[in-house]
This record gives sequence, structure tokens and C-alpha cells, in this order.
Amino acid sequence: MQCKSCGAETVEGWGGTPMEFCKECEPNQSGVAVSENLKSGSKDKFHAAIVFNKLLFGIYLLVTLMLLASFFSDGVAESIGSGMTDYDAIKGALIGGLMALLHYVVVLGIKKEKPLAVAFTLLVSFLCLLWFPIGTVVGGVVIYSIVKNWRF
Repeated sequence: MQCKSCGAETVEGWGGTPMEFCKECEPNQSGVAVSENLKSGSKDKFHAAIVFNKLLFGIYLLVTLMLLASFFSDGVAESIGSGMTDYDAIKGALIGGLMALLHYVVVLGIKKEKPLAVAFTLLVSFLCLLWFPIGTVVGGVVIYSIVKNWRF
């Protein structure tokens, strides 16, 4: 196989597969790949906040779907343990859907490093501290991640 950079003949790598770059070009290409990965990773400095909001988005979406299912069938409501039927289930599903949408918008805002989205996540993280023990750990990690990377 020929080197993608200079066209020289390459040697076999691990497992007998030919390498993409020759021995002279490989160190340069590895450095470029590492620096590109570091540059792309810098946009995700609020990774814990993004994961936290995606998790809450998924939870609210699941609750919304369960409440909608309990509206359509009393048997489903009994099987999932929801005492809500009729229009109470619709109201709950509407609130759950709006909360899911809010967390989805917050994820988009955090990816663009909008201060309001980060502040909202910080507020929700402080509220999660009350849900001992799991919420305390998750909220603490998210708060630490935000404070460490946020410029006040």
C-alpha cells in the first residue's frame, strides 16, 4: 500500500494490515489527529451538564409516553402503576412533554455555551442535591463540572 501523504511504500501494521502512512509521515499525521481531537473536545467542556440534561429529557419523555398510554387504556394505567386516567393523564403528559422539550432546548444551549442554559442546569443540579443519595452525587458532579469550566 502507498502512503497517503508522500506516496512511499508502507509496511504492514498489526494483524498484517498495511499502514496508511510511511514511517516518516506517521508521526506528523498522529500529531495532527491528536490536536484535532483536542480541538473538537474543547467544545464539550460541559459534558456532564449535557449528559445530565439528556438523561432528564429521556426520563420526562418516558413519563410522558406512559401517561399517554394510561389515558388510552385503564389496563395500561394499572400495569404501570399509574392512578391517573382520563384528563389528568393528559395534563400530566402535557407537563412532562414541556419539561422534556425544555431539557432538549437546554442541551442545545449548552452545546453553544449559552450562559442562561448553563445557569438553568446549575439550578436544576442544586435541586437534585436534595434527592439523597443518587441525586446528591449526580448534582455534585454536574455542579463541579460547570463551576470548573465556567467563566463567571
